[in-house]
Amino acid sequence: MKTSWLLETNGDALGTVRQFLLELWSYAGLDGMLVPVYQADGANISPCFVEDPAQLNLADPLAPMVSARSARLVPQIASAHPKARLGFVWRSCEARGSQWLIDHSDISAANWLVIGVDCLSSFSSVDFGWRVERAGEVERLTRETLRFARMGGIAPYRYRNACQMCTSPVVQNADLNIELLGLPVKHTLIITAKNREIVKKLRLQELTDGEAPASLVSRREATLGVLAGRRRQVADRMEQGLSGDFPAEVSSLLEYLARCAPCEACLQACPIYMGEFSPAADGGAEMVSAASRWLEACLACGMCEEACPKQVPLTAMLRHIQRALHDDVNLAPAANRTGLSL
Repeated sequence: MKTSWLLETNGDALGTVRQFLLELWSYAGLDGMLVPVYQADGANISPCFVEDPAQLNLADPLAPMVSARSARLVPQIASAHPKARLGFVWRSCEARGSQWLIDHSDISAANWLVIGVDCLSSFSSVDFGWRVERAGEVERLTRETLRFARMGGIAPYRYRNACQMCTSPVVQNADLNIELLGLPVKHTLIITAKNREIVKKLRLQELTDGEAPASLVSRREATLGVLAGRRRQVADRMEQGLSGDFPAEVSSLLEYLARCAPCEACLQACPIYMGEFSPAADGGAEMVSAASRWLEACLACGMCEEACPKQVPLTAMLRHIQRALHDDVNLAPAANRTGLSL
């Protein structure tokens, strides 16, 4: 059973999160942690595996920037530290990508501590760079963004299309969740534990300021509900606005990608694409089947659209095809559905 705990921020939500991660490192006996860290002069941020807790002074898991590199680092870290006690700080799309990699490999996550962070949405890399330049540093941009956490974020049109369409800004099944959306983060935020065993093991009574009041938890849940409804409407509108020139099924998607450009930047940016198919190859039904499995597992993270040099609305396009795939499965006779038998 999940339990929610209070963290008083005293006007500094980012500093409070850093201090919580630092103390958690010690309480959980961690050997390392994957977390976004400032680079060079603080004008850039990137997911890094840190083995010295002192480096958490430069950590910023709340920055409005997401990188596909986070999920791609998981197999490397797991291979290099097979018996270590590791912490992973992820937002929802990063967690989904990492979980997919774990499920489709021989990686053991038994000794890991997964820490989810509410996603306040993210800017495109170009927009992020411009905003950081204007703000002077990533940290200042993060603090500006945090001002809108209580309302569920600033005007959605400012963010990447994938973030505007995302109805799942919360990491599911994390051991701990650092919760911000719908909360007055200038004063307080919430830490939610997966179960009582984790509370006891990590001694959350000592790490936090007591159990969170039910009214605060309810306020957050209400905000998440409103946010999901709003974003679902945006996603439907973007999908309906697609030109008839865009593909509507898997086979036409493969043809479209083959004609589009030789770069395949969209596929290479995808956290879960492992070269299962090639749009340029004529693989027939087998290729369509491989592409269908890839689409069904799509994270809707938008990394493909972010990488596309032609700015194709891939998030909406893939969502449209994915929905059609799901409809086909649901409408098919039970005996023909994958995983079912007579």
